[in-house]
Amino acid sequence: MPGPDFTIRNASEDDIEGILDIEIDGAAAWTLELYREEIGRKDCIFLVAVSGSSIAGFAVAWVVLDETQLHNIAVKRNSRKTGIGSALMDSVSSESMLRGSKKIHLEVREKNTSALSFYMKKSFSRVGFRKNFYGDDNAILMEKIIE
Repeated sequence: MPGPDFTIRNASEDDIEGILDIEIDGAAAWTLELYREEIGRKDCIFLVAVSGSSIAGFAVAWVVLDETQLHNIAVKRNSRKTGIGSALMDSVSSESMLRGSKKIHLEVREKNTSALSFYMKKSFSRVGFRKNFYGDDNAILMEKIIE
């Protein structure tokens, strides 16, 4: 999916270094090995946003039966507020529907108010709560119906 100054495509092994740069700039939780495992998995949606010659954002989700679990979505700090996150989320939704998914689930830190606002704008609803899920923060469980 093209954007104003970026393109969304499937991730490849060559993209992992750029993905890790974004991950490290945020709250690094995934390792090089974890990202490598996701490349080519049949149940995985692994997308990157490419701006110029660099990775500006990425999303990782698993489709299991008729539901999608969004594991990670992130945009490079200097590329935020450009529509990349929205385009990645829309692409995950579209690919999920193509694979027969009816819902997308995710967990987000309760203190991450910008992410909560983003997901609400993308039609996600709060459906649950996990106390101390992140150790230092609670998780808000969210869901979006995509039928």
